[in-house]
Amino acid sequence: MNSRTIAMLSCLVALGACAGRSEPKVFQSVPADSPYKPVEIAGERATRAERAACEAVGGEIRKDGLAGWERCIQSYPDAGQTCQDSSECIGMCLADGDPASADAQTSGSCQVTDSPFGCYSELRDGIAEIGICVD
Repeated sequence: MNSRTIAMLSCLVALGACAGRSEPKVFQSVPADSPYKPVEIAGERATRAERAACEAVGGEIRKDGLAGWERCIQSYPDAGQTCQDSSECIGMCLADGDPASADAQTSGSCQVTDSPFGCYSELRDGIAEIGICVD
């Protein structure tokens, strides 16, 4: 195995340790009347049809995450709205401030884009969960 393969496997093992925690809510159930329409990219690179579908809903094809695979990144229509729980958002309700803080009552705002990558703490009933970093 080369060093890149070993590094990738290490990342997968580390992410697997978070499997018992809440997973990023990408492509969750979206209200039928929402302008947000998720577009999945089947492989490492978007096809012409996938690019067209992404652009048709206002998305942008970008390389995202550690692997650098192309994704259709879209802004959520409720981006930045104040929230206390992810049930109030199309994406996640993210704690404002330090993502390492947990079990503290705090304010939050709805996730800006549907990219699952980055460091954040999700809010559940106004309480910040343990911060995670996804890449």
